[in-house]
Amino acid sequence: MRAPFSRTLGDLLGEQAERHRDRLAVISGDEQVTYGQLLARAGQVAGALHAAGLRRGERIALLVDNRVEWLEIVFGAALLGVTAVPLSTWSRQREIDFLLRDTRARLLFTMHRLGEQDYAADLAALIPALGSAPPGAWRSDAYPELEAVVMIGGNTLSGTLPYTGFVAHHAAPAALPPGEGARPHDTAAVLYTSGSTAYPKAVPQIHADMIENGFNIGERQGLEPGDRVLLSPPLFWSYGLANALCASFTHGATLVLQSRFDAGEALDLIERYACTALYTLPGMTSAMLAHPAFDRARTTSLRKGLTIGSPQDVMTVAEALGASHICNIYGQTETYGNCAVTWHHWPLERRARVQGPPLPGVSVRIVHPEHGTPMAPGEVGLMEVRGY
Repeated sequence: MRAPFSRTLGDLLGEQAERHRDRLAVISGDEQVTYGQLLARAGQVAGALHAAGLRRGERIALLVDNRVEWLEIVFGAALLGVTAVPLSTWSRQREIDFLLRDTRARLLFTMHRLGEQDYAADLAALIPALGSAPPGAWRSDAYPELEAVVMIGGNTLSGTLPYTGFVAHHAAPAALPPGEGARPHDTAAVLYTSGSTAYPKAVPQIHADMIENGFNIGERQGLEPGDRVLLSPPLFWSYGLANALCASFTHGATLVLQSRFDAGEALDLIERYACTALYTLPGMTSAMLAHPAFDRARTTSLRKGLTIGSPQDVMTVAEALGASHICNIYGQTETYGNCAVTWHHWPLERRARVQGPPLPGVSVRIVHPEHGTPMAPGEVGLMEVRGY
């Protein structure tokens, strides 16, 4: 497939809206949004951010689940050259405190709550004035850069702005002055690692690199315009943003979003929207297969996608779930989601036992863990990656 010409995320959405204006870009719950509609809605966010004084290189943060508004905000920021910083929706109050300090974001987009997590209560505890002062009349000594909190959905804090009101009556700036707007080598997003051994670490993701690596990941999967890609893993992971979103949108495919993984709902989405591809993990695959509502007839639309795990994990996705052309992968946040992916057309036995050659623009070598010298074929060492 022809690679997109665009080198920034905002331009990518504009290019695909021109090519595929009426094709669905995203399905989220009962909401279905075309590429043309998503561009218009991202333009509203860009206009609102510009009116709020946000400019190229400044940061906004998102504490939002997988939903259309997440895409509107990230692409709206990209149209201005503003850096989006998605935060983990699993964050507790302690983590939110650290992340707000570390991001130095000027605006925070969030939700009242998600499941058992009450973000409004956490924010009110961290910024007491949010519960009493009107919007714009509070400041936080702990987060001096933070100027506003924008709430999606229900709003119980007087100091926050409702999302619908924030973006209302705005459109994308007609023409940005010289020096404004994203450039290919600007940071599109900052993603945080899991923080399994310490506090999460911030990893910058560059516009052009996200597009290039995402396109190559989509090529390995065999993605095409019209594919419907189920994404249950979170968009705040590189597996979601740098990988699934960029692989899908560079190929004119449709993202089918799930707010948070639930095995029964995932099966419903596959069947209801005839998903042709999915992003899964071994635990997710096992949960779907073990669900009482699982029936192989419900997943007959699946053909492709990505997973990771043991050879048996890969075989299970292909044979039991039905995604016969599933790809095996290797990667991490620092390598834009993946740096190695198998080809979808390889024999399944081969795809199951290796994690693929490096993607274009990526080189890999195995070195001695202490000396850093290259290891001979067949020897075990540390993996070094260069490229995206």
